[in-house]
Amino acid sequence: MKNITKLSDKRRKLHIGKLAAVVLFSAALGSFTTVSSYNGMLVANPLTTRIAHADSTQTQVPTEPYQYFSTSTSTGDSQLNANGYASLTQGQTNQYGYVTSLSKLDFNHDFTVSGNLYFGSKQDGGDALNILFSHENPAKALKIASSTGGFLGMDGLSNSFGLVFDEHYNSDSVYGDFQNRQFWQLDRTDPVVSWRTTNDNGDLNSNARIDNGLAFASAKSQDPDAQVVSMNPQMIDGNAHPFTINYNASTSTVSISVADNAYSAALGRSQQLVYSNTGATSSSTWTRTISAADKANGLYLSFAGVTGGTRANRFAVTLSGAYNLAYASNDQTSK
Repeated sequence: MKNITKLSDKRRKLHIGKLAAVVLFSAALGSFTTVSSYNGMLVANPLTTRIAHADSTQTQVPTEPYQYFSTSTSTGDSQLNANGYASLTQGQTNQYGYVTSLSKLDFNHDFTVSGNLYFGSKQDGGDALNILFSHENPAKALKIASSTGGFLGMDGLSNSFGLVFDEHYNSDSVYGDFQNRQFWQLDRTDPVVSWRTTNDNGDLNSNARIDNGLAFASAKSQDPDAQVVSMNPQMIDGNAHPFTINYNASTSTVSISVADNAYSAALGRSQQLVYSNTGATSSSTWTRTISAADKANGLYLSFAGVTGGTRANRFAVTLSGAYNLAYASNDQTSK
């Protein structure tokens, strides 16, 4: 396995804005972390993270988790900065941005990735932020022009899946969006979080709503495993919202948690709907079983932000923690 090279001194010195830091220790990740004020946002900065490799029992200390990822956007390619932060879109239409693992990740071992997601600050913005798993590197294999907006940054990637925070409902059936609305709403549709998938040809599978004549929360989906949940509109505030990705190799299960997505009804805010008939069991945690083939061959992990032709938001991500990340042993790009 190819060793991960150290960042150049120039990149290690890359900082944007003023930083003021305090040091914390995470027993769960076995790592020290600083929490900085980064241009008015709280950003976690990794200092020491244990990362074990699939073909060795050796543990490397220290290794920053962002060294496992690169950035590709419609405004240019780069690495994540020294704080593990990357801006995916700039709040303009028809943009895309990816933070993608440098190689396919090994799914024969438990691992954890954590950090913060930024969903922009426009309540009428969009289109989506996607935590994406794919066989191909999306920055290299994707037809970018056909993947922005309602195609969620994944159109063209065969048999991929992603947890999508979809801020804008597209009524055109080509996108297969789930219409998340309550009985008193007319044309208004609330944003949703759900799994989205593509088929063998890389075409986006439909997640369209299927009403069954009962309460609105009992609606089904064209994808019975979509796990559809209302997205908390308060997360569209430009601030950091923590996420954790946990993978359990013994059960081949990916679990993604975003605690801030849970909310209660309030004045001017709808009740949160957890669509149990789509497989949803929680307002803030989503699970998915990795197939035997994907477990054997590995998958790229990406964080994708896309805007549409009329709707746009500023999407970003910070990677601040990683544990037991490793490249797939059969992936030649890791050799």
